[in-house]
Amino acid sequence: MEGTTLRAIGGGGFGTIFLLPDGNVVKAIKGTGECGDAVRESSKQQKIYECFDRLRNDPGTKSNRIASLVAEYVVVSKVLEHSDDGFVVNSEFYSCSFKMSRLYGIPLQDIANYKQSILKEFTTDFLENMPPDYDIMVHLAFNDDTTDTVSGANASKLIDETNPARGYFIGKGDLLRSLYNLPLSDKEIREMIGFIYGWIYYNANIVPFDVEIAAGLTPDGQIKVNVLDFGLATDLDDSSNNNNARSFAFDYTTLLDNRKALETKIKSDITTDFYADFDLDPECNRGFDAASLFKLQKPSCLYCARDVKLYVEEGTQRHFCGVDCQRNVWAKEMLDLNK
Repeated sequence: MEGTTLRAIGGGGFGTIFLLPDGNVVKAIKGTGECGDAVRESSKQQKIYECFDRLRNDPGTKSNRIASLVAEYVVVSKVLEHSDDGFVVNSEFYSCSFKMSRLYGIPLQDIANYKQSILKEFTTDFLENMPPDYDIMVHLAFNDDTTDTVSGANASKLIDETNPARGYFIGKGDLLRSLYNLPLSDKEIREMIGFIYGWIYYNANIVPFDVEIAAGLTPDGQIKVNVLDFGLATDLDDSSNNNNARSFAFDYTTLLDNRKALETKIKSDITTDFYADFDLDPECNRGFDAASLFKLQKPSCLYCARDVKLYVEEGTQRHFCGVDCQRNVWAKEMLDLNK
């Protein structure tokens, strides 16, 4: 990628997300001090990708209403490769990167047809020259008073090539139902959001703090729910206990011996974000609890019992479950599988 020109489709304090010629994307990191965080983020992202992939392919999913909806709609970007090599794109130097499959947003023109006023957040030059397929993430901000707004990576500036859109924030699903006949009520969407958070926690053993949930439209016209941005999530299986370098991140591992307190803390922290209100929305709690109760018919090694060494067979692969699995979930079932 040295010295190349690429189209920026997203960005934040870390750097920029660029669209690659092969249709995938690359998350380019500016600061060398954040490259370690990028490695950990890509690891968490792949773990979460596999977590939802198991849900999608499990034979028991179709018989559970909320799980089947999540399996049908949710998409997580697959990590393809990581690079510690520095490179220059659009005359800017980036220290490292990781490549992943692309997640699609909602076409800007479709959103503008629904709400023309959002175009004032873009520069005139950008609107005149933007690609016809330009899209942005539509965040399911069902726990946010400031809805029907669009924001750039730098919220104080208009959106253009150097300040890519962070997303369009909606507090209910009217836009998606109006434009695409989405057959989901807001209550069902809240249940799905709760299940998404719960599934990441109970099945990937990751605290989904600051994880983003946004709607998108695939090239073949399917509405999907994109789950993305795992930089501040905490992997409870990470023995280094250094999931990110952000000093304000709570050390959730201090609550591993009290799972009820950990669950309460997780719900409390998620409620401070845009997507789920576990204090006021029973649907969010119902979805979260459904994730804790739903059992895969083909479990993975993530479900081993704490302090018990055992093996789990998955197809032709044999996975070792060591003492670092910090949970008691399904201990008896897992031991029965390995008798």
